[in-house]
Amino acid sequence: MSDPKLLDTDAKLQDYSSLEAKGQKMQECIESQNAELMVEVLPTTNKSPVIPKNKLWKRKALAKDIPAHVINTLNELEISTDLEDWTNIMCLERDPSVNDRFQIWNHLVGLVGPNTLVIENMKRSDGPHASEVALFLWKSLQDIKELKRVFVTDVCHGPTRKFIQDKLYEQNDSLWPGTDEKVWEQGTSGYKALLGTKVGRVVGFLVLQGFGQAQYRISRVVTWASPENTLQMRFDIEEISKAPGNDQVLDDSAGGNNLASTPSFPSWKFWKRGS
Repeated sequence: MSDPKLLDTDAKLQDYSSLEAKGQKMQECIESQNAELMVEVLPTTNKSPVIPKNKLWKRKALAKDIPAHVINTLNELEISTDLEDWTNIMCLERDPSVNDRFQIWNHLVGLVGPNTLVIENMKRSDGPHASEVALFLWKSLQDIKELKRVFVTDVCHGPTRKFIQDKLYEQNDSLWPGTDEKVWEQGTSGYKALLGTKVGRVVGFLVLQGFGQAQYRISRVVTWASPENTLQMRFDIEEISKAPGNDQVLDDSAGGNNLASTPSFPSWKFWKRGS
């Protein structure tokens, strides 16, 4: 996964408390119906970037393989790894009139399987946000309510990777890479900090835009290292009304902020991201 703005020279560790604060806002925005907080997290914009149709194309094909470091988790969760149940997805923006050496690339590559989205590579220069592209591709294959987990594999976004490996693990009495998965449960300090990272915010926006406020939430984040010591992440998604210990009955007519009713694509015409 790459980001042209963040793969370059940012070797500084991100501040734990700052990321935790961002993640807490994201969590509250997802789980509550606070309209003011929604505007703060997702400020509106008068700009409506239009991407020519000839620059945007998508491809879906039968999956050829599933990342090896994802298969073990799928087996543990008893999720089918039969390739017939998986689809390769790609959404790429490019200008055919421009030499590839000078392209401004925007793309997302991954897999859609049973209740599962795998993001293998994403890059944004000036196009729609990765969360919006991922939502568009998912909804072209499955109903949004079928989405239960999101994997982000081989994370190479520098600040996110360095924060997790060099600060998050250390401050939680763990050593990277370790030998086991590290589980960060909803509401904990580490969970909030992970939601505050760029990768965490991609998944947070995906949940917020896909389901609307106070409908579904990210119940936990799991991090681990592949045999090559590359960072792997998994975000589990659950319905709030069915969460353990939650007897709340949600009513869509109660005046909540159901972003899921907005057009699925191109929703970047209506929203822009905070920092």
